[in-house]
Amino acid sequence: MIRLGGKLSRPANSEVRALLGGIYEKLGEKEKARQEYEEAVQLAPERADLRQRLLQLGGKRQSQ
Repeated sequence: MIRLGGKLSRPANSEVRALLGGIYEKLGEKEKARQEYEEAVQLAPERADLRQRLLQLGGKRQSQ
């Protein structure tokens, strides 16, 4: 999340979302991590590594 003029913004960048997912995962925030990885996969469905991370957290299987 980025705070812009008092509003929170979620970046539409798969790399940023994947990084956030990894941070949440390390903090033990698995649901937040799963949400970030799901968004990352939606933004970059060709990324098999992101789909794998999502599956490891019990997320939905995304088709290529």
